[in-house]
Amino acid sequence: MLLAIENESVADFYARAYAADWRGGGVQLPIAFLGGFGVALAVAGAVARREIAFG
Repeated sequence: MLLAIENESVADFYARAYAADWRGGGVQLPIAFLGGFGVALAVAGAVARREIAFG
């Protein structure tokens, strides 16, 4: 498998995930990724709440 990634932190995550997969272990998600996902989810919820009318 060949995966070309220019961002060093993203490339490191995938390298660790690939190595952990071969070892049979797991890999932890970076805190920044989880924080970014939480912010995106909150923004999506705010937009949905504003745009969708119930009732």
